[in-house]
Amino acid sequence: MLMLLSLLVLVGFELTLFSNFPYAWKLGGCPAAGLGACYPVSYDWANFEIDMAFYTLLSYWLVVVANGVRQRLFTTLPQEGPVKKTLLTAQFKLALLGGLLMFAIPIITFPSLASTGYSSWHACLVPSSCQTQADQLAATWRLTTAIWGYSTGLTILVAALGVTERKWHRLLSTSLIGVSGLYIAGVETFFSSGAYTLFGLCQAVVGAFVLTLGPLLVLGSSLSILRNY
Repeated sequence: MLMLLSLLVLVGFELTLFSNFPYAWKLGGCPAAGLGACYPVSYDWANFEIDMAFYTLLSYWLVVVANGVRQRLFTTLPQEGPVKKTLLTAQFKLALLGGLLMFAIPIITFPSLASTGYSSWHACLVPSSCQTQADQLAATWRLTTAIWGYSTGLTILVAALGVTERKWHRLLSTSLIGVSGLYIAGVETFFSSGAYTLFGLCQAVVGAFVLTLGPLLVLGSSLSILRNY
């Protein structure tokens, strides 16, 4: 379990980026819904470190609890080596398919940034709180795409290793759980920060549904692999 710690530190870092709970580390800024005035942004890095430790330990605890529950609820019969390897390879192929969906769906659903302003029919004076908010939304979109790109690349790499490599399947499948969760965290960043307002409402709603198909396929395949141990 200790080998997961570095991955969970990364997950804790990403979760902290878009959450001010339990301690507020980002002060000021603009409301996500576009209502109210914007204020200068300041950061309390001590609270950021506390929040990061909180989410890292919470993630580690959830993994430990989930592993214990799995061992109590699921029992599997011993399988022959060739059969087990064949099953695990097939599941890693499904995870690889999920990774490819994670790559393709954002390109199909959100082919462009649309408007860099708050909306395509809303003009902003420069400088103004409106332009400040538009810049923050564009920056959030860039952060979201960076999270998606990073987690997608890792997912495809790890799933491909699982298909070709006969060892370390358990570690690889556990890593896939982390990176698929990171991708879903990017989806949450996209909506909780208000970046979805850069696109049409219908487009954002469709995106909210289809963006989770890939990581859920990866997550289900990874859990199925772990259940075979």
